Amino acid sequence: MNRKLENTIKKFFHDMTIAELRLQNTNTTTFDLTYNDILYLHLIEAHSGEYTASKIADMLYVSRPAVTQKINELEKRGYILKKQSKEDKRIYYLYINPESFTNSYYKTLEKTDNEIIQKLSSIHSEKDVHLFCTMMDEISTILLNETQRGET
Repeated sequence: MNRKLENTIKKFFHDMTIAELRLQNTNTTTFDLTYNDILYLHLIEAHSGEYTASKIADMLYVSRPAVTQKINELEKRGYILKKQSKEDKRIYYLYINPESFTNSYYKTLEKTDNEIIQKLSSIHSEKDVHLFCTMMDEISTILLNETQRGET
């Protein structure tokens, strides 16, 4: 195996973990959020309006009642909104409540995302950025495939 690639991947996940935990531990506006809450919010934010509690339960291999309980709790605390489907009134799509994230936690995440995009775009060619995006998509596919039920 390519040792440099292995070390780079390990370092990326290590540093990502440190960055997320630092952000959670130093941001007073997220004291009422558990790390699990934050992960659910990241999931919903990344695909706002696409996910339902059932879809999340299926993706995470968690019972639907457990996810529904978590979603209802986050909604009650004002972090997410549920919007009823126009086609099927039994279905509710999940959205981040933009009013609940005027705090520095999500502003810091957004600032970091923008900084990464700016930096990579300014020092790498469009071709290299495209290759990087392709590689990140491949990593995501591998991660999701390797964590499917029964393969961990």
